[in-house]
Amino acid sequence: NRLDSQLLRTLTPKGSSFPQISTAKSVIYQFESVELIVEVIWKGTEAIVLKGKAHDKKVTSIALGAGEGLVYSVGLDDRIRLLDLKSATSGKRLVRYLLINSFFQQDLEIKAPSNVVASKNKASLAYVSVISRKTILVLDELKIVKEIKVTYEPTAIEVSNDERLYVGDQV
Repeated sequence: NRLDSQLLRTLTPKGSSFPQISTAKSVIYQFESVELIVEVIWKGTEAIVLKGKAHDKKVTSIALGAGEGLVYSVGLDDRIRLLDLKSATSGKRLVRYLLINSFFQQDLEIKAPSNVVASKNKASLAYVSVISRKTILVLDELKIVKEIKVTYEPTAIEVSNDERLYVGDQV
C-alpha cells in the first residue's frame, strides 16, 4: 500500500517517536524533540511535511483518537496537549488548518511524567499513565473523567480494540 511505502521512506530519525498513522486521511504523525511532525500524503505519492512546536520540553508520546480527529501528545514539560483536527476532513484541509492555526490550542498540566494512549472506539477518550503518581487518568478530550490509582509506576499503557486497558510496569 502507498501509505506503507511512504512511511518506510520517512521512518524514524533517532530520538523521534514511533509514528501514528491516520489511514483515513493518509497522514503520518510523529515527533522529534519538542516538535510534532505531520506528514500528509498528497495524491497517493507526494508528501507535504509540516512541523510545529508541540511542547516546551521533549515530547514523550502521541496518540491518535478514534475517528482520527484528535491528536494527543505528552511531553517532559508535564503537559498533555490536544490537537483538534475534526474540521480537517481531507489532506488539503489539514494542511490549510495547520498553516493557519497553531498546532496545539488546548493543554492540561499534570505535573508528572506520563504516557498517553487513545481509545480505539470512542472518539474523544484517552488514557494517560502518570508514572510518579501511580495513577491512570481517563480523559474526555482534556477533561479528567476518572482517576484510577494503581500500586505500581505505570510506565507503559495500551488499549485494545475492545477497550481493554493494558498497563505495564518497569521490572
